[in-house]
Amino acid sequence: MSVNLAPPQSFYDAIWTNGISPEIISFLNGLNWFYILMFINILYGLKHTGLFNWYSKILRKSKLKFCKIWVSAIITAFVFLGFRWADPTTEVTVGYISSLFRSVFVVVIFSGILVDIPGFAIKRLMDFLDTESVKEEEEKEDKKV
Repeated sequence: MSVNLAPPQSFYDAIWTNGISPEIISFLNGLNWFYILMFINILYGLKHTGLFNWYSKILRKSKLKFCKIWVSAIITAFVFLGFRWADPTTEVTVGYISSLFRSVFVVVIFSGILVDIPGFAIKRLMDFLDTESVKEEEEKEDKKV
């Protein structure tokens, strides 16, 4: 194993290679990415489809509508823990629980970026495609007349 004895070229290089980079990589490796991807899909369904109106009604009645994302994230995390606990071949360890709840915080914090922006883009694309199809139908009707 060789040791790099050359001094870093800049302050940024010194911080990135010696302190921040390994910490960020370690943090990202410790997240439960399956949970994050699954929750993004669940949250997209909650926010952008009408399939979960019953869930919104329950939260509205219990006055928890303002923390809809947090409640959804914690319920999903407990479901993940339940599946892990029900599997006899795996153990629920403190490390797994820590990883899962760190993933909960990351997905809730970045939910606007991960869910709302793609949802907005998909909605705009669908609106654009709908207007294009209406224009094509009008042109076909004009040609018939």
